[in-house]
Amino acid sequence: MRIAVVEDDDGVGDALVDALTEVGHDPVRMRRGADLLLGYHGMGVVLLDLGLPDMDGLEALRKLRTLSSVPVVVLTARRPARSAPPR
Repeated sequence: MRIAVVEDDDGVGDALVDALTEVGHDPVRMRRGADLLLGYHGMGVVLLDLGLPDMDGLEALRKLRTLSSVPVVVLTARRPARSAPPR
């Protein structure tokens, strides 16, 4: 399966590419949201980091959704927003 690995951190991106290749997939490394929006064609799934250098990953995902319904898995070190405590 062709898998878009959208990750700007070389350590994380290289590790994902190596692991996916080892189990028989065809990962395509992308470092920016713009790369994804231009290169999503033919991908079976997208692994998407939220902290990209050119745009927020959620913005990239919103733009991708206007073009494609390819499955997306978000991988990020970003902390989730804190919700208000229950009353």
